[in-house]
Amino acid sequence: MELWRFGVFTSLGFLIIIVSQSLGLLVGILFDVVNGTFFGSAVACFQLIFGGFCITYRDMPHYLSWFYNFSFLKYGAEGMIGSVMGYERSALPCPKSDFCQYTYPEKFIDDLGINANQIELDFVLLIIMFVALRIIIYLILKMKLKRKSFCDLF
Repeated sequence: MELWRFGVFTSLGFLIIIVSQSLGLLVGILFDVVNGTFFGSAVACFQLIFGGFCITYRDMPHYLSWFYNFSFLKYGAEGMIGSVMGYERSALPCPKSDFCQYTYPEKFIDDLGINANQIELDFVLLIIMFVALRIIIYLILKMKLKRKSFCDLF
């Protein structure tokens, strides 16, 4: 077992969790409960559609392709797939009696149309997204607290 693959996979999962939590906090401070429920669902759909789960980058219309770069799920999925299947992974075992389409991990990565050997970039972009969202959340909360007087807080 390659322990570094497990470590990278787990670390990327943790980064996805904290970025999605930050996105949820941002929606929570910007909207009330009713509007936040709707807008949060719309943001989640946006992330899933442009994260490569519903449509791949090569199948996306050109005028929508720039949305693909704003999905944190895209970077998380690319990194997780890269950690499991990338970096010169050896062929997967397949019984002779069965047909295994993805015996060679390179074939699986090519069919998905991702660059699986850029895990470092995926880490950096997820960390940048996390830090940027937390700074935005801090600034919005600070601005909201300045607008309220002390008596309005109770």
